[in-house]
Amino acid sequence: MTTVQLPAHRQPTPVDMIVWLEGEANYTRVHYRDGSFTLVTHPLQWFDQKLDFIRVHRSAIVNPMYVREFKQRKSRAGWVQLHNGKILPVSRSRLTYTDTQLKAVQ
Repeated sequence: MTTVQLPAHRQPTPVDMIVWLEGEANYTRVHYRDGSFTLVTHPLQWFDQKLDFIRVHRSAIVNPMYVREFKQRKSRAGWVQLHNGKILPVSRSRLTYTDTQLKAVQ
């Protein structure tokens, strides 16, 4: 099991417990499988470099194992739905990348 050491956490966090990450300036809100979240003092870019997650938006990274559905419309709009029903927008510049990455993990 892969883990990541989060700031101010004594124990490493199992990566499969993290559903998605939300950027807030120089902080990141880590959303967990049980519905809880924590705010850590690392920017989203740090997680983007450390984890094999998919960056779907400038302010969101998702764990592909929790993506239930990906939709892309002709208007170049897109979104991902997570296992808990949460819908996150996919930026236009990341539509093709998101589609490719999700197909690679299926």
